[in-house]
Amino acid sequence: MKMKKALFLVLFVVILSALFVSCNKISCMEPFNNHKIVIDEAVDPTCSATGLTEGKHCSECNKVLVAQSIIPSISHTEVIDKAVAPTCTKTGYTEGKHCSECNMVFVAQEEVPMIPHKEVVQPAVEATCTKTGYTEGKYCADCNKVLVTRDVVPMKEHNKVIVPAVDSTCTSVGLTEGAFCLDCKEILVDYHVIPMKDHVEGDWIIDKEATAHEPGKKHQVCANCGSTIKEEIIPQLQ
Repeated sequence: MKMKKALFLVLFVVILSALFVSCNKISCMEPFNNHKIVIDEAVDPTCSATGLTEGKHCSECNKVLVAQSIIPSISHTEVIDKAVAPTCTKTGYTEGKHCSECNMVFVAQEEVPMIPHKEVVQPAVEATCTKTGYTEGKYCADCNKVLVTRDVVPMKEHNKVIVPAVDSTCTSVGLTEGAFCLDCKEILVDYHVIPMKDHVEGDWIIDKEATAHEPGKKHQVCANCGSTIKEEIIPQLQ
């Protein structure tokens, strides 16, 4: 029996020695307690996940030396998503809310339809003989978008009036033929002045007969207009 105990003891020592040589992990096991400590870093909690306190464990045997504790998640950081008023060119949005840390949406923004254009009528402009006209148009007073395009109406023809030529005489100037627009008064064909004609010598008329006591008087008239063109003294009779 003593032999068996001694044999068992020797066998135990041999096995234990082999373990020391083949695996250094045994060194941190009881009763040696020579652990290789590794720090388990703390994890800050967020609004979407819990955190952990700092812990410790052995890198050889994985024994937990200081257990990590759970830290509850923190509150969300609420941000207001401002409402956007719709216009006649863009849709709007209602007010919303979300977390600035994890982007979780608490109140979703809803799309608000565009508002109608604020229509302004551009009245039609009648064409004249000096300016083009326009058809009626429309545009938006807010965004200036053209809703109905104005078309150009071509200018009208002049309302032409002929001014007949006037012959010159020996008492008045004449004019060449001209033309103007009755509507806008623009001269379309310029006229020119024709100088007066010369008088045509006509008959002599005795105004006063000459006598032996005093001279007489006579004048010559224009054959065309009858106006006096010359005056002469008739010598006194001898």
